Amino acid sequence: MGDVIGGLIVVFVTALVVGGIFILVSSKQKKAQQEVIDLAARKGWRYEKVSERLIAGYRLHGPRWTIEALRTSSESPSSDTGSSNVRDYTVWFCRDVTLSPGLLMIGPKQPEVNLGGISAVIRQTMLKLMIGAEADDARGIEESFIGTISLRERYMIWTNQEENARQLLTPQVEKALVNYPGKLPPVVKVSSRGLEVKLLSQRLSKPAEIEALVAIGEAFL
Repeated sequence: MGDVIGGLIVVFVTALVVGGIFILVSSKQKKAQQEVIDLAARKGWRYEKVSERLIAGYRLHGPRWTIEALRTSSESPSSDTGSSNVRDYTVWFCRDVTLSPGLLMIGPKQPEVNLGGISAVIRQTMLKLMIGAEADDARGIEESFIGTISLRERYMIWTNQEENARQLLTPQVEKALVNYPGKLPPVVKVSSRGLEVKLLSQRLSKPAEIEALVAIGEAFL
């Protein structure tokens, strides 16, 4: 009898702990959502909640741009457990700023690690991931050392149109990039498809970081 009572107590305490964690997480998520809604209201942006079976998050619509901050899930067809692959990202994009032909890409500075030929392979792999669908625009792309020292301390720059890229890197753009408060800087791409400022593995919810991301994009406009 004592073992049964002890087991029930353990189950009850476990349920209380799990329930408490769920309430705390839910409360934190609602608070973060409300902060984004309040930010949009202050700035005159339109807030759009996204809640679909495999996509959740929000969109913000500005005068000439849109932000998507989403968590996407893709069900694994080969899994018997129904597991899914989850990916977070935040992207600011605008079609009014283009570079055609060519590509300008600005990304987080990679640490200098001397691994011989492996270092070059790693760098090329990271570059391909950041280029994404702009492979045609990226032909002949190479690292460029345009921009100020403070910019290059935090970012690496690649382009195949250096003179045009130099004109895009105004003092306002460089200041917005250098001042971005997040630990992981965004990836900026300007191509024939438009301008994109993207965080590859983060769904932003802090107003200060959202405003800083918008500041980077708007500095190009």
